[in-house]
Amino acid sequence: MSKAIVDRNKLYALRFPWDKEAAEIIMNAEIDRGDFKGICYLSPPAHGHMIRGKIGNKTKHGFTFIADENELQEWEFTEVTYENLTSKYHKLVYGWDTLKEQIHSTEELEEYYHSNFPDYAD
Repeated sequence: MSKAIVDRNKLYALRFPWDKEAAEIIMNAEIDRGDFKGICYLSPPAHGHMIRGKIGNKTKHGFTFIADENELQEWEFTEVTYENLTSKYHKLVYGWDTLKEQIHSTEELEEYYHSNFPDYAD
């Protein structure tokens, strides 16, 4: 069930428990990859992460994750849509002034990220 909460094709805004707002946009999120128990994701342009822990709860717009290193705090992953990107998360996107002319929907946003940034598994 926990794998079904996370959609590898979606983009998420990641907010760490010690931050008031999201710190970055991530992609290719995956739970329990192979023998690894935790979350794997890519922070574009090309920085992969593998964090040991477990999925927390499904939320209205994403999910939470509990890292083994601090089981008392949940990381929050919020699905990035065109609407919340343009209103809130655009400040996390390098080159947003240029990109905003090219992107007009959530689908175009996801397509842009998946075609311009490598998969950490490649």
